[in-house]
Amino acid sequence: MKKITLLFICLVSVLNISAEVYSGSCGNNASYTLDTETGVLSITGTGAMTDYSSFTSVPWYSYTSYIKTINIADGVTSIGEDAFSGCSGLISVEIPNSVTAIGGGAFYSCGALTSIDIPNSVTLIGQFAFYGCSGLTSVTVPNSVTTIGVDAFYGCSGLTSITIPNSVTSIGEYAFSGCSGLTSIVVESGNIKYDSRNNCNAIIETATNTLLFGCINTIIPNSVTSIGNGAFNGCSGLTSIEIPSSVTSIGRSAFSLCFGLTSITIPNSVTSIGNFAFQNCYSLTSVTIGNSVTEIGEYAFSLCSSLTSVIIPNSVTSVGEHVFWGCSSLTSVEIPNSVTTIGDFAFYECTRLTSVTIPNSVTSIGASAFNYCSGLTEVHITDVAAWCKIKFADSYSNPLSYAHHLFMDGKEIKDLIIPNSMTSIEECVFSGCSGLASVEIPNSVTTIGNYAFSDCSGLTKVEINSNAIVSKTYISSFSIGNIFGSQVKEYIIGDEVTSIGSYAFYGCSDLNSITIPNSVTSIGSGAFSACSGLTKVELNSNAIASKLYSTDSTLKDVFGDQVNEYIIGDGVTSIGFCAFRGCSGLTSITIPNSVTSIARNAISQCSSLTDVYCYAENIPTTPNNAFYKSNTENATLHVPGATIEAYKAAVPWSEFGNIVAIGDEPEPALRGDVNGDEVVNGTDIQAIINFIVAGEYDEKADVNEDNKVNGTDIQEVINIIVNAD
Repeated sequence: MKKITLLFICLVSVLNISAEVYSGSCGNNASYTLDTETGVLSITGTGAMTDYSSFTSVPWYSYTSYIKTINIADGVTSIGEDAFSGCSGLISVEIPNSVTAIGGGAFYSCGALTSIDIPNSVTLIGQFAFYGCSGLTSVTVPNSVTTIGVDAFYGCSGLTSITIPNSVTSIGEYAFSGCSGLTSIVVESGNIKYDSRNNCNAIIETATNTLLFGCINTIIPNSVTSIGNGAFNGCSGLTSIEIPSSVTSIGRSAFSLCFGLTSITIPNSVTSIGNFAFQNCYSLTSVTIGNSVTEIGEYAFSLCSSLTSVIIPNSVTSVGEHVFWGCSSLTSVEIPNSVTTIGDFAFYECTRLTSVTIPNSVTSIGASAFNYCSGLTEVHITDVAAWCKIKFADSYSNPLSYAHHLFMDGKEIKDLIIPNSMTSIEECVFSGCSGLASVEIPNSVTTIGNYAFSDCSGLTKVEINSNAIVSKTYISSFSIGNIFGSQVKEYIIGDEVTSIGSYAFYGCSDLNSITIPNSVTSIGSGAFSACSGLTKVELNSNAIASKLYSTDSTLKDVFGDQVNEYIIGDGVTSIGFCAFRGCSGLTSITIPNSVTSIARNAISQCSSLTDVYCYAENIPTTPNNAFYKSNTENATLHVPGATIEAYKAAVPWSEFGNIVAIGDEPEPALRGDVNGDEVVNGTDIQAIINFIVAGEYDEKADVNEDNKVNGTDIQEVINIIVNAD
């Protein structure tokens, strides 16, 4: 018996805890009582309820889930802002005739509320008052209401009809946006501010002829001149709409979230398309934009994932930020010559876009404008100079970062010549253009922007005629190699260059050939340091070749000990003291006919020397130690045929183990013929593979002459075979 009594007391205790009554103040003269057992919240007293800053600041916030019914007693004059926001279980509300205002957010997100009777004492329905009341199927706006606030009924997807009485003089933006179930919209006759002319099923602002709100049954009258912000926002059942030629502007978010809309024609009368105008219309497959549109707003067609093509008329001057962001089905786009700017993220994540044409009118492209356009294969331009002037915000602004191939007049640009009119090349302009094989920079160019040629993996030859670029003093962490990439194999320095700056070519590890013109008179410290692949130098500069070097500072210190071939150009008249002294990697040197004298120790201690090609018909004045310790007894001297006997009689030339006439040498091996069968084909590729597997080096297998046998030699043989075909 005691156990039963104790159990009864415990049950009563639990029930008292879970079914309490709470009360307190909710206004100067207003109070509330909440019975959590019945779910009834009663508001009593007189005057206005408190306007709350958020739904978390209401005194019954912790118990909103209990509230099912709200009874507001006569005498209360206003429902406070956010008063009943988030009461997700609310199904019934009683509002007395004493209430004149329903505050902003008062019934925000009361999703279970199906109907509400607004008394004819109410003059104001505040912003967000019934926002997200998706279960609301019926509401009557009384003839006393003058103001309906911004977003007042936004997202009330259960509403099927709305009637605006003639008392209403102000309706805020997006007041009925997202009411996807609306099939009927009527403005009572006699309203001085709004109308529903021609039974159009829409709310039109009479004075401005602006269609403010429409529904799936709306027919836009041909007297309407603008479609307002959010007019059809969230009208998910709308499948088609005809915009008459009277319309000149389409507002912000006018058709956003119209999931059923499949096509749209924007007439020639329209001059502007607002931000977010058609955002997230994911069934939209085609858009026709009239030729009077000058501006397409930000996000206008973003996330229209079914849109396959769009033609931008030549009236448009700018493509706004995020305009086509996420249009994942877009395969082509035509940008007219009128466009000067393309905004940030304009084509972001257009993954099926395969080609794009950038007209020469474009001067700037915003951040990540073409980022994640992974399907791009071609970029078409009409003018190289105009392309070089475009200001790219970053490398992903440039469609080349994915396309990799640049075309002009229908032909891919592989050998790029920068026009003489250019003084600068902007940042990132050729970034990612792996289709480039060679670049020629004129003397007129004085600056090249950061990353201008970054990731141009196919770029192997660069001719620089710009003294400003080559003579500049660089640092080891940023050199010309950082501009064009370390993969460049050959640099040709033009005749207008007079000096090569310090660290100019530092770290160009794949560089195997450099041409120094006669115009160059000085080479800065470290200019060719860390150029481990440099094996051939064509030296046309008399000033550099004839310079008096020292035993501690020779051309070996300028170009590196790994250089195995020097070709001295015809403009050189003398070879200076110790010029090539100690170049232990040197195997071949060419001396032109113009050379008349060779200084002491000029080509001394070149222990690997095998061939000297001397074209001098008159034997240069040469001291006995010019070739000191340079393996002459095992080397071949190549001279003009008529001078062989003279060279054999002259010291130190006579010390060469073999002296032959130029032209009597055996034919050079066929490049790429690794196995020596005098044919370049697949068997040579297999021969290279065999050397790679064995970890062996073979001069014939080193087709690209980088002192390594690897996959790049296989690619080189493939190129030889393809070009031969």
